[in-house]
Amino acid sequence: MTALVEYQNGNAKIEIQSDGTRIIDYDQELKLDWPLNIDIRVSNRCSNGLNPKTGKARCTFCHESATTDGDECDYTQLLEILEPLPEGIELAIGCNRVTRKLHDFIQFCSWRGWVVNLTINQDHVNRDYALLINLIHTHSIRGLGISYRHDFFDRYNSTFSKLPALLKLENTVMHVIEGIDDFEQIFKLNEFGVKKILVLGEKDFGFNLGRVTNSPNHLYWLRNVHRLFDQFEIISFDNLAIKRLDIRRFFNSESWNTFHQGEHSFYINAVDRTFAPSSRSFNKVNWNNISIQEYFKQIVD
Repeated sequence: MTALVEYQNGNAKIEIQSDGTRIIDYDQELKLDWPLNIDIRVSNRCSNGLNPKTGKARCTFCHESATTDGDECDYTQLLEILEPLPEGIELAIGCNRVTRKLHDFIQFCSWRGWVVNLTINQDHVNRDYALLINLIHTHSIRGLGISYRHDFFDRYNSTFSKLPALLKLENTVMHVIEGIDDFEQIFKLNEFGVKKILVLGEKDFGFNLGRVTNSPNHLYWLRNVHRLFDQFEIISFDNLAIKRLDIRRFFNSESWNTFHQGEHSFYINAVDRTFAPSSRSFNKVNWNNISIQEYFKQIVD
C-alpha cells in the first residue's frame, strides 16, 4: 500500500497509507508531541437540526444540538489556531453544509499538508455534490464519511441521487449509530454498494442527553455485532462504540494491541472557539487561553 504521509511525532514514526490505514511505529512507551488527529466542528447550522419555529428536529439524537438557523465558524481564526500543527496531522471535519468558505478552508488545509477527512449527512449529498466532488477530485479530502439515514433504501435508486458514485470511491465510509440505526438494515447495506462502515456509539449528550438506554435495539446490536465483521471490506468503531459493544471480547491480546491505537485526539468547536477532550465532554476551554500543543499535553498527561 502506498504511503500518503510519513512524519515524526514525538518518539513515534507515523505513516498514513492511501487507504486510510495509520501505522504507529515506536519503542517502549508512546510519547506524542501532537495529537494524531483532531475532530473539528465548523458549523452548528443544519437543515436536519432543531427548527426554532416548530421546536422539532429531524435528527432528534443530534449530540451537537444543531439548529436550522445556526452559525458557521470564522475560518481565518480557525486557521490561526491550527497553524502550529506539523504536516501529516489528520483533521476530521463534521460538515452540515459544504459552503464555499468551507471548500476554500479545506483546500488550504490540504495545501498546508494536513490530511483532511470530511463527514457529510447522507441527505446533503445531492445538494452539496458539486463542491464535494471538486474536493475529492483535487485530493483536498482523503476520506469521506457519509452519515446514514434510515430512508437510505428509498432514495438510493432515485435518478437524482449522487450517492452511488460516492460509494464507489475507495475511501468512502458509511457512518452508522449503534442502538439508533436498525441493525438488520445496516447488515444489508453491502447490497447497495457500501464497502466500509464506521460504527459510532450513541452519545449521551446534546439533544440526546439522558435518552441513552439499554433498549431491545441496543441489546440486539450487542448480541449481533459480530455478524458485521464478514459483511463489509472494512468495519471500524469509535471509542464509545468499542466500549458499548464490548468489541475487546473478539480479540486476543496481540491482535488487540495491533489494531487498537487508543485515543490521541481532541475536539475543537470552532463556532464556540473552544477545545474539549471529545465532542461529548462538558470540560471546555477557550482556545485563546491555551495553545493546541499545550492543551493536548494537558489532557494526555
